[in-house]
Amino acid sequence: MGNVNSAGLHQEVLRAFGPRPGPASAQWMRARVHELIDSVVEEGPPVDLRTRFAEPYSAGMVCEVLGLPHEHRQLGQGAMSTCVFLLHAVLTLVQHPETMQRLREQPDLMPRAVEELMGGTLSIGDGLPRIALADVQVGDVHVRAGATVRR
Repeated sequence: MGNVNSAGLHQEVLRAFGPRPGPASAQWMRARVHELIDSVVEEGPPVDLRTRFAEPYSAGMVCEVLGLPHEHRQLGQGAMSTCVFLLHAVLTLVQHPETMQRLREQPDLMPRAVEELMGGTLSIGDGLPRIALADVQVGDVHVRAGATVRR
């Protein structure tokens, strides 16, 4: 089953807010991740991953995608949801090093991994409906393609 992201609504929301498309945002995101991680590595342990990486990256990413000046980083829920997702994703991958290694070796698996991680993140996954992509039998219940299902 997919959530609203895989149902095509994600792109519609992004279009409505007029994001910067393509490589410029992707390049910014990649550069920002490297900048923050380099800073964390330089600082050394122990590191508060939330304040040193997840919060600044999330807030900056929301500004970048929406085309807002980065002085408006305090955006509340949009940045908080991304922050919680990043922390959950890192924790999950650290707890499953074999999965992390597989993603390193097969980066084409990353989009599906991100979708799975989003589905398991409480602040994101539980609040969003799932949309069945195909007919499926779940126990005694038949779910039709296109049906909305909540976790």
